[in-house]
Amino acid sequence: MSLPSVTGEAELASLSVQDAKLAASASDEQEPSRNPHSNNPRLPRTPSVFSEIQGKMTSTMSPVMSSIPLHKVTNLPSVNEGSSTGDGKRNIEIRGWLVETCKMPILNSKEIRNFGETLKVPLPEICFGNNYLSIKHPRSGFHYEWNTLDALLPLNPIEGEEQDYIKVAYADHWSQARKESDSVTKVVNPFDWTYTTTYCGTNHSTEIPFSSPTDPQAHGGIPLAVLSRPDPILFFDEVTLFEDELHDNGMASLQVKIRVMPTCIFALSRFFLRVDGVIFRMFDVRFYVDLSTNQIIREIKAKEMKYDLLKSRLPPENAHDLTPLTDPNYVSQTLQMLKTEEFIVPSQTSSPAKEDQPKKWRDMLGAHLDVASINITPSSASLPTK
Repeated sequence: MSLPSVTGEAELASLSVQDAKLAASASDEQEPSRNPHSNNPRLPRTPSVFSEIQGKMTSTMSPVMSSIPLHKVTNLPSVNEGSSTGDGKRNIEIRGWLVETCKMPILNSKEIRNFGETLKVPLPEICFGNNYLSIKHPRSGFHYEWNTLDALLPLNPIEGEEQDYIKVAYADHWSQARKESDSVTKVVNPFDWTYTTTYCGTNHSTEIPFSSPTDPQAHGGIPLAVLSRPDPILFFDEVTLFEDELHDNGMASLQVKIRVMPTCIFALSRFFLRVDGVIFRMFDVRFYVDLSTNQIIREIKAKEMKYDLLKSRLPPENAHDLTPLTDPNYVSQTLQMLKTEEFIVPSQTSSPAKEDQPKKWRDMLGAHLDVASINITPSSASLPTK
């Protein structure tokens, strides 16, 4: 049974069954239309509440509706229009918040060298190093962001720390063959070639840290009832940070999607990993802002499943069709069966100094909940009614 449809929301819902419930959007079968401003082949429909004029800077106000707060959406010229500033950027200002996305082409050779000065690992095959999603509350100084460099930094090897790298399906056979020869093999500059990142986003606001509720179970997490309402979508976008086909051994990708409604901001970042014949991994971060209270909720869920186990759950009538295994939506639905939905009670409250430190994958498995609060009364301005 499909959920209430809102133009521009099918893509956010298509991530998984749970996300469909969160987004309360159109069914997964809906195919998004193409948008010339994006570098990603699967693109969102343009929400009807704002217009986009190719090659021109546009600012739009919402329809005259008493329930919609005063807001402004701005679209800057795209790269193919030859603009030297603001390329690929879109933003919305609403109730004291500023949400901005930037989508640019993959890194050029000079930019790759600059990245290499910070990263100690090879870059993914498709690296959108200038892409980002930014959520700001300028008056309080709160700034939360997803960007490619910070997403890859947790992959930098830590000297002296033992690593547990995933092997490709034929690795054991290859290793045995090498042992039987006279050759000596050694891994040079080892790194996590699957690009498994536990990146939750970057909190630039040390004075507004996230902390875990005393009783996560009683808190309830992100309010599904609010996200289930068919409210108008004032702003929607999808940003890809990186993709890699793992030398034809699978797929690793990191994307973040954002939607803004009259009462809330909702973002979902997803790292998806498929190593053929070995394993699936999913790392989701859901970020929710209540625009009426300036309360922020962040849910983090990390799951994995052996490849053969997930494969065994394919529909029996099409057991030989492996196409669903390449679809993150199908994999996400299957991973929902894992009994890791209950929020884990942390041993201690996170501190600002530790918040953005890289965390090992094994330490993040399961579900985590934390919150933050901005103690500034939100603006209640709204457009006048006719």
